[in-house]
Amino acid sequence: MDTEQLVWIIGFDDRKTKLADSEKQLMGHTKQYTKVVLTQSADILGSEQPAQALIGKCVKIKVTGTHKWHISGYIIDACPKPVEVSPDYFEKLDRERKEKLRKELQDDLAAQKRKELERKLLIEQQTLAATKPDQTKADEIMRKAFMVHFAGILVMGVGVYLVLKFLDIKIDLAPPRHQGIHQF
Repeated sequence: MDTEQLVWIIGFDDRKTKLADSEKQLMGHTKQYTKVVLTQSADILGSEQPAQALIGKCVKIKVTGTHKWHISGYIIDACPKPVEVSPDYFEKLDRERKEKLRKELQDDLAAQKRKELERKLLIEQQTLAATKPDQTKADEIMRKAFMVHFAGILVMGVGVYLVLKFLDIKIDLAPPRHQGIHQF
């Protein structure tokens, strides 16, 4: 609201065909292709020239209302001066466009690198998760092997004890007691 816009008048609003030609609304578009509707009153058109004379021309309007599908206002200049730009305007525009593209490419590349790192991390986590059950199996096998080995040593010890008992050989497992002075 309350902005000045350049509008290209394209004709009358055709949707209201039952109105007389003097009551039809002028229709145009801004540079952004926003629809603009102007009534044909002298205070809106800004001069005594007929609305038909404005078709195909560019006018400057002051926006006084915004609606769901269009804006409305009044003409402040029926023959605005062409917008002048500096001689290097298009070069600046091209540089800005290239800089924007470069930034977008850098952002895309950073996003791709981030996704690649996330993918590698996920693969590494999946590999670790896949090898962990193998490690757990290896630990379980080692435990079983230790238990079998320990059971074998225990059976062998019991067997040696029984053989010695059967042969009536006494083994004194207590440390020897020394009496008196030790001689070397």
